[in-house]
Amino acid sequence: MSEVEAARRTSGAVGSITLQLPDVLFRKLTSDIETAKSQMAAYDADNSVRRIVYIIVNFDDNHTNMKMLISHRLITLLRQNIC
Repeated sequence: MSEVEAARRTSGAVGSITLQLPDVLFRKLTSDIETAKSQMAAYDADNSVRRIVYIIVNFDDNHTNMKMLISHRLITLLRQNIC
């Protein structure tokens, strides 16, 4: 949970949701995946080895439809830019 969402829930304030994911999220994901790639390559440099990186995303909001839409956008972005 983000610090912003935690503060909102603690204070009881009204929140809002957005269909736009912040660029910082994608920069962080890219950085984490690149780190994982280099760690796996350092362990075994054989390029014929299949390497898998698992990504777990926990959403701040509880709206299933929004989670599905954002998940689809996130997967599309990852396929286009990282995989």
